[in-house]
Amino acid sequence: LVHGEAPDALTCMVLATPAPVVVAPAMDLRMWTAAPTQRNVRELAACGYTFVGPASGALASGLAGPGRLAETADIIAEVERAVAHRASLHGVRVLIGAGRTEEAIDPVRVITNRSSGRMGFALAEAARDRGADVIVVAGPVSVDPPQGVTLVPVTTAAEMQRAMESYADGADVVLMAAAVSDYRPAKPARDKLKRSAATLALKLTPNPDILAGLGAARRKGQVLVGFALETNDGVANARKKLVNKRVDLIVLNTPSDGIGRETNVVTLVDARRAESLAQAPKREVAEAILDRVVDLRGVRTPARRAVAKKRVAARKSVAAKPAPKRKTVAKPRRVARRRAT
Repeated sequence: LVHGEAPDALTCMVLATPAPVVVAPAMDLRMWTAAPTQRNVRELAACGYTFVGPASGALASGLAGPGRLAETADIIAEVERAVAHRASLHGVRVLIGAGRTEEAIDPVRVITNRSSGRMGFALAEAARDRGADVIVVAGPVSVDPPQGVTLVPVTTAAEMQRAMESYADGADVVLMAAAVSDYRPAKPARDKLKRSAATLALKLTPNPDILAGLGAARRKGQVLVGFALETNDGVANARKKLVNKRVDLIVLNTPSDGIGRETNVVTLVDARRAESLAQAPKREVAEAILDRVVDLRGVRTPARRAVAKKRVAARKSVAAKPAPKRKTVAKPRRVARRRAT
């Protein structure tokens, strides 16, 4: 699967299906813990595959540890969760800002940063796979864009601001994952700056605060998520940003954990709590962020409605059952005994 090979009917079906894929591996302990196996598991997880198990226990080789097929109930529960995820954003209009921006110093040089665009594109893929209609406003990136989404390419912060604001009013969810340059040269040179022995000073002017503008103009019912890249006082700064930018959720990370990497370590900060997540592929992080978005929307998805319907039916069934009849037990008769005279 990792290499896109399909030598049998099962792998052919898995590679061809647009449905969510749940993998339940079972093998010997040393096969499961082998470095190539774990590398392939991480790569498939980054592509959106879900793993359940293996369970731990006695194995056929005589070893004990992870390698047993997961319990049927656990597999069924994971399949139900995957199906519920697929419908959790059905028909929802999602707008995502991704990538970095570039501000020209001269026709050759730019001010930019090391953001790859992976996190924004992972969010786009995850939202698409949940049934959302996705628009991605993307600055320069280092990875290929996802299929099945509308891509709006931009370069500068001003271009990104115009694009995000033009699409934001029609969006139900806005995720601002782009790494926007805070400053730009006040007056870019028309010609390439020549090398000289003299010191060169650049005069910078602030770029527009795109997230703050989206927060100020957001419509009722819209969920707005921002990102914060911090090197110190992360949670405190994220909480300030949460209030000042008028957003529902801040995804906090650090340069060493997220920029340019295929994995990320984030803390989800909202008005109630700060939840730290373990290091995971950016696709898994995207799923966790969208889980929180679904909760913030507070809308019953088809899967949630089905679960609620089952619960109501179960309560009605219990209420409709006649109360069990109480058995009456005949009291033993007291027999008077005659005294012998």
